[in-house]
Order: sequence, then structure tokens, then C-alpha cells
Amino acid sequence: MKKYFEGLFHKKAGTAPGTVIYTGVERKKEKSIINVLRYNSEIFETKDDVTGEEAALSAGNGYVSWINVSGVHNEDVIKKIGELFDISPLLLEDIANVEQRPKTEIDDTGVLVVMKMMSYGEKKEEVSIEQVSVVLKKDKVICFTENEGVNFDKIKDRIKNTKWRLRGLGEGYLFYAVIDVLVDNYFVVLEKLSDRIAELEERIIENPERDDLHEIHRVRREVIFLRKSIWPLREALGRIIRTDTDLIDENIKHLYKDVYEHAVQAAETVEIFRDVVSGIFDLYMSMASSRMNEVMKVLTIIATIFIPLTFLAGVYGMNFEYMPELKYVWAYPAVLVLMLLAALGMVFYFKRKKWF
Repeated sequence: MKKYFEGLFHKKAGTAPGTVIYTGVERKKEKSIINVLRYNSEIFETKDDVTGEEAALSAGNGYVSWINVSGVHNEDVIKKIGELFDISPLLLEDIANVEQRPKTEIDDTGVLVVMKMMSYGEKKEEVSIEQVSVVLKKDKVICFTENEGVNFDKIKDRIKNTKWRLRGLGEGYLFYAVIDVLVDNYFVVLEKLSDRIAELEERIIENPERDDLHEIHRVRREVIFLRKSIWPLREALGRIIRTDTDLIDENIKHLYKDVYEHAVQAAETVEIFRDVVSGIFDLYMSMASSRMNEVMKVLTIIATIFIPLTFLAGVYGMNFEYMPELKYVWAYPAVLVLMLLAALGMVFYFKRKKWF
């Protein structure tokens, strides 16, 4: 899981608006890859690892084009795509800034939605988040991702099916489908995290360990970061619903409302997780305090039992000359028996009071 503010924002300090600067912590060495998928009601074509010029030539001509740019660390590629597809510098600046909150920007050149793609690593048991920027333009949708591994296979399979309505609808529906897949993937991650939280809570109830406290803080950090990534998306999607644009047909606006409701549900789920994790932390502290109280109670009972024994030992340990009990033959056994009776009497009293 990334830190709360991991991006190198100082790179952008003092720069003019519209300056394209990659804000990621580590600049990748891999080249940016451009893949193109285009279709209409009859034809479906894909082209992998093409140049920006080739992607521009593939767009239009009666097709709906879907251009995927993997690797926003290369500013030159981002600028080139912006020139070829007439994307404003301000939108390109937002695309290269990978450490920002989800947002929607709408101008004369198109619609930009910046959101987060989430995945859950089973081995490390952590949530990975990367930024995905989706640009809607006439007859085309352009996706910018940080890495090549973003999975849009479900959408591609739907496009391949000639009977699916996606083939007959325009770029507005494809734009919705991309956003919908990203939002739906949130629930897969949230389900994994829910199982992890439930397991942690059960483990703490049964036998809390010191390592569990570190796990609680780790989960809490992830929940905070998830909230930072999901909560602003409601406002971003709500702006699309409220804005009238020729790129999104009114007949499919209800689909955007549906994905908006899913985003709200995901945000509310994260809020529930935050409350649950806070409750688990309080439970851990309560269990730790209860365990400490049990230890202190046992030590207190032992100390209390030895108080009368210490008193008797102290009395007969005084070196006075005239102590008649010292001359009795059975004095020592009698004192031991008295000590034993005193100890048993204390134990019986505590047991009757149900102190242990």
C-alpha cells in the first residue's frame, strides 16, 4: 500500500498550468505501449503496440475507437497523443499527475475522468492502486494507465459479440463501460478486505497478540487510502450526470446514474470498514487491558495471601530475649500450622467472593 502522500508534488511547484510532468515516485524504464481497438456494428479490429500516428490514422472513418496508452511516465508520448487527438494541455497535466484525487474535467476538447484501478494481492495481502485516466472524444475513448496490466478483457469480450448492444452504441456507451468495470472491481477488492477484517476481528477475540496491533494499523492505513481513492469519485460521476454534452446521449444517462450509485455504495462500504477497524482497535485495547487486569488480580491475590504470613514471620523473627513461645517444643510447628490456616482462610474468602 502506498503512503498517504507519496507523489513528488514538488516537481510541479512553480510550473505553468498545462505543463505535463509525471508525478510518480519512481520513473519506469519501460516504454509506453499504445494499443488500438476499433469497431462498428459489423467489424471488430485490434492493433497492438502501434505508434501515436498509427493510432490516430485508425480512429474515425465510421468506427468507434478505443485507444489504450499504457505507461504515463513518458511525458513525450502523452504530449504526442494530446497533439494527435486534440486533448487540451490542462487535461494532459491531470493525466500525468498520478497522485491526485478522482475527478472529472469537461472542456471543449472532451471529457476526462480520473479514477483509481484497484487490485488485491493475495500473497502480500495488500491493496494496490494505480491511476486510470479515461478521455471521451467524438468517436473515440482514450485510456491512460500507469501499467500495462490493467484488465479490460470483459469489455473486449462484449465488443466481440456482434449481438451485444455495445457494438451498436457510440463512444458514450464505451466510456460508461470502462468506468463501470473499474467501479465494479472495487467490490472485488472490498470483499477481499472484508474477509481479512473479519478474520482479524475473530483472531483478536480469541487470542490477541502483539502482531495483531501492527495488522490493525496496516488495515486502517489501507482503509484510509481506499476512502481517499473512492469517496471523491461520487462527485466526479455526479458531474457527468449533471452536465449536458453531445458526447453522451441522453438515452444512456441512466447508465451513468447506475454506476454513480455503485460508487456511492462502495464509498459507504469503505466508511463501514473504517468504523469496524476502529472498533477492532478498541476491542484489542480492551482485551489487552482485560488481560493486564487478570495478571494484576493474580499478583494482588498472591501478595494479599502473603501479608498475614509475612506479619507472623516478622513477629517471631524479632530477637527479643523474653518470648515464651520460643521455648515451647511445638511452637515452630504451631506457627507453621497457623500460617497455613491463615493462607487457606484467605483463599477460601477470595473464592467465596468469586474474585478468581
